[in-house]
Amino acid sequence: MLTGCSNLATSPNYGLGNLILFTKLNLWGCSSLKMLPDGLGKLTSMTKLNLWGCSSLTMLLEGLGNLTSLTELDLWGCSSLITLPEGVGNLTSLTELNLTECSSLIMLPQGLGNLTSLKELDLWVCSSLTTLPEGLENLTSLTKLNLTGCSSLRTLPEGLGNLASLTKLNLTGCSSLTMLLKRLGNLSSLKELHLFGCSSLAILVAGFGNLTSFT
Repeated sequence: MLTGCSNLATSPNYGLGNLILFTKLNLWGCSSLKMLPDGLGKLTSMTKLNLWGCSSLTMLLEGLGNLTSLTELDLWGCSSLITLPEGVGNLTSLTELNLTECSSLIMLPQGLGNLTSLKELDLWVCSSLTTLPEGLENLTSLTKLNLTGCSSLRTLPEGLGNLASLTKLNLTGCSSLTMLLKRLGNLSSLKELHLFGCSSLAILVAGFGNLTSFT
């Protein structure tokens, strides 16, 4: 745990890959950290990686995709992060992916749809994100999708209408979004739909009557 080491610009690489039983790495608040060590990709037993507030981090290692035991990846406040490596699609044990306030993130990897264990995807205030990748319909375990403050997001992939496990969809502040999913009515488990501040939304699609789990 290196919580709050705000002057740390690089993390040690020597010997890190030998910590094969390492399960948690917390770099919370390391706001000067610009890159992660190469050895990180060898920590295949790691289940939790917390990079909350690493606001100088511009990219993640491709080796991140080797962390196949990872269940939680927290990138809250990594405001300089522009893209995620395609290797993220290999993290098939991941249940929570937090990209809150990754305000420079312009795209998500196509492999995101491979994360079939993912239950929560948080994209709150990813204000530079204009589209979501195809393949998200494969996220069959997803229960919560938070797109609050994705003010540049113009469309939603129709595949989202196949997420039968989704219980909460938050589109608050998606001010560039012009229409909702045509297959919105297929979200049979949906209990909450938040549309406050969707100022460009001109029409609501049919199918609301099919949302029988709505509370």
